[in-house]
Amino acid sequence: MGEQGRTEGGKFAPKSDEPRHVRSIRLTDTTWEVLGAIAIQRGITRADLLEQLVEEGVISQSQPQEVKSFGKTVAEVEQLVQRVLADPKVTRNGKDKGATKRALEALLKLLS
Repeated sequence: MGEQGRTEGGKFAPKSDEPRHVRSIRLTDTTWEVLGAIAIQRGITRADLLEQLVEEGVISQSQPQEVKSFGKTVAEVEQLVQRVLADPKVTRNGKDKGATKRALEALLKLLS
């Protein structure tokens, strides 16, 4: 990981104007390891990674329509769902349209 600068007194130099505080969170070992691996790839700490994800909008409090899934907004995914439902090959000429629609709606709910 990248070396963080220090002040003349030997303390870590602040990374922004907003002060940081020690926090405690509970995570699975898998999540902790994934965060660590990504942080190492970027040459930063896990804390810096979490702050970056918020700053980049990957993690946000935005409306579901703005949340991205697989690089698409929920609205874009909903349009793709309509295209799938309109495809007679997928729904067997409409015979499976109800089941397909319910499955895709369940997927949309999970994505949002």
